[in-house]
Amino acid sequence: MAAWLDAGHPVESGIGSLLSRPTDTYFESDHYDDFQVHLREHHAYLNWEIALIDHIVGDPAVRYKVR
Repeated sequence: MAAWLDAGHPVESGIGSLLSRPTDTYFESDHYDDFQVHLREHHAYLNWEIALIDHIVGDPAVRYKVR
């Protein structure tokens, strides 16, 4: 990034130019008025993280061993 900036190339910030809606964002618990909604979202995130192992096992791009 530093070399890019040093070369005078442009950079962007924020989510204005994304091709699709982000699905990997983190939400603070106080953003939820309903605790059950927060709990469901938290569990969905943890299940997503756990499922990552199944997605990377056998992937030739993964350069470390999954035990």
